[in-house]
Amino acid sequence: MKIRNRKTCFNRGAVMVITAAGGFFMLGLLALVTDVGWMYYNSAKLQTAVNAGWKAGFDEMNRLMAINNGPLNDTQKTGVQQRVVDVMKQNGYTQADMTNVQVIFGPNNSLNVSSKQPVDLFFAKAFNYTQVQVSAARGEDLPGFAGSGGAGLLPLAIPHGDLKDLSKSTYGVDFFDPSSGFASGGEYILKLGSGNGNYVPATTPPGSYARLLIPMNNQPSDTAYQKAYGAIYWALGQSDLKPVDWLLGYQGGSFMVVNQTDMKNRLNSLGISYQELTAEQANAIYDTVGDNDIRLTEQPLIKVYTSQSSADAIETLLQTAQIPYGGYLPGRYDNYQTNQNTTIYDDAVLTGSLNSGVDLLFMHQEDFMGNDEGAFPGGKNPEKVWATNLGYVGVGSYTSYQIAKQDVANKIRNYVLANHLLFAQDLAAESLDAALWMRHLVNSPSDTAGQYNDCFAFTGFHLQSGLTGFSGLTSSFASTKIRSGVNILGSIDSNSAKFISGQFDAGQFIFLGGGSFPQVNSKRLVLNAILHSSALKESVSVITSSVTGKQKSKFGPIDPDNITGGGANDYSDRFKYGYRGTLQINDRVITKPGNMAGPTSTAVDYHVAGIPPTRRVVIPIVDVPPEVGINNPQNASASTLYDLQGEDQPNGIYNPASYSFGASPRIIGFAEFDLLEPWEYSRTDVGTYQPGQVRGKFVRYIVKPGDVALY
Repeated sequence: MKIRNRKTCFNRGAVMVITAAGGFFMLGLLALVTDVGWMYYNSAKLQTAVNAGWKAGFDEMNRLMAINNGPLNDTQKTGVQQRVVDVMKQNGYTQADMTNVQVIFGPNNSLNVSSKQPVDLFFAKAFNYTQVQVSAARGEDLPGFAGSGGAGLLPLAIPHGDLKDLSKSTYGVDFFDPSSGFASGGEYILKLGSGNGNYVPATTPPGSYARLLIPMNNQPSDTAYQKAYGAIYWALGQSDLKPVDWLLGYQGGSFMVVNQTDMKNRLNSLGISYQELTAEQANAIYDTVGDNDIRLTEQPLIKVYTSQSSADAIETLLQTAQIPYGGYLPGRYDNYQTNQNTTIYDDAVLTGSLNSGVDLLFMHQEDFMGNDEGAFPGGKNPEKVWATNLGYVGVGSYTSYQIAKQDVANKIRNYVLANHLLFAQDLAAESLDAALWMRHLVNSPSDTAGQYNDCFAFTGFHLQSGLTGFSGLTSSFASTKIRSGVNILGSIDSNSAKFISGQFDAGQFIFLGGGSFPQVNSKRLVLNAILHSSALKESVSVITSSVTGKQKSKFGPIDPDNITGGGANDYSDRFKYGYRGTLQINDRVITKPGNMAGPTSTAVDYHVAGIPPTRRVVIPIVDVPPEVGINNPQNASASTLYDLQGEDQPNGIYNPASYSFGASPRIIGFAEFDLLEPWEYSRTDVGTYQPGQVRGKFVRYIVKPGDVALY
């Protein structure tokens, strides 16, 4: 990626020397004007080169991680560093200059690039100033750059202008001139929508469009609170009862569901209290709750990992709530059968049970260290025989059973990495990380600096048992042992955390100390994990428009691998987790047909409602290249990607020299935005909300259009 240097012209006029003192003054003034300008020019040049190097290195890092399905090895990291250096050298710097470049791999798959370069001065030499240093940096872990790592590049593209979504079928755009661009913190449309945004029109009489409110601060019993979660889980399995709104902070985290006969019958049969709402009342609640409304549309598949033959504490809780697990899903009108639930243990994990669409894994008092909760160090003899029969052998002081348990822990880790949720309680939470730590020491005994890299939450282990009011082997977690970036959601005191959670690549984990649930609120902490595994959020708005403009042929989605196919699931995955391939300036990238409002809304919700949120995203900026109108006369008058008709099929090719593009835009820049939910939209001059529309607040340019030569 070669970036053209910004040209700045400095006029050096003649100076008439009046007196020696006056000449010295004028020389100082000339030094100030010329040398400051020269410093500014070189600073801008360096920042442009660092931006280009970072973008190339970040793309290469993501490409290699996709191949590995995991983090980079040392050789690959060296390759990424060399890629950064090569691109910076293409932008006006020498190999000698590269000694002043730092490429650092940060946490959460982030990359930081920084450089300091000397700049020779001109007239300031008269004042004994011969040289200064200019610096530039680009990366997610640096001040002012937080939040952009991990989200990746979205499968959307935008023109370099202020986009307006004028009606269901029309749009407009005010293009920026070369000296202007997106304003910092400004709200912009990133994807067009289409259709009617009225989910619950206020004029609709009570009926199919009205809602039921299930308050979670005034249920008749503890059991009713638990069964409310079971009713919500059941509703998520019925296509006509979705979506379900989880209203955080409203009446104890209440639920809003469709007002439908079967729904009311279900609530009545379980002894759950509810209130019927008109559409107007429902919309008023949506307005009050705002972005604390998490919209749920998917019923997660739940499995429980346990060594117990009888129901453990989590199983008992699920059974009381009438939430099925282990693959058991009763029909719409079937009674809940406790004996139909099943659990999994080590053999199932080792043979791939977690790879069969499991969304949420629960575990309780389980020992992954292979010590049987400390009673039998290294495992009992039958357990060692089991491990040996599977081919595991002892390593150093670790028995074959301990090595097998470490492998089980690693498979659970890989399961979470692949965009799943883990809820671990009591000893299971701490011993799982301890097993991952032990496994790292076995496989990389010399890597003491990275010994906790594979762990979910901890950088050391200290069992906190015997605390008043809690039972279990790990009643809480030592705060000093919790890694940076993990969210402490509940504490006993400054030294002891009770409830923690965190992002683990694409997945999430929740750890809870203690083995029992003395109060209904502690039971709800467990049941909330089921809602988090479904976590989607959507607004209810009543927006219309009668403005006309250019006809929409496309809505903004692109297929960044330039291979047609994949459909909505492919688009949704890339929107949620970011495209892991490489895109560069001048690449032609194919568009995807259709609005795909549902997958878009789901993906935006994933970013905004995630734990933690990942609002920050990267969007390619595109134009219509000259060959499009030549190769496809149908697109001769196209000015944006939204005008393009037809589809190219380049089969992975991006260069117009290798394929005759006739319907694909050209990448001319990249920018970062923070995604917004519809109820956060504030601009009214860009049109009204329509399903599928996406807006975000501009953060900064990665590469600004005009900084790189086009072809």
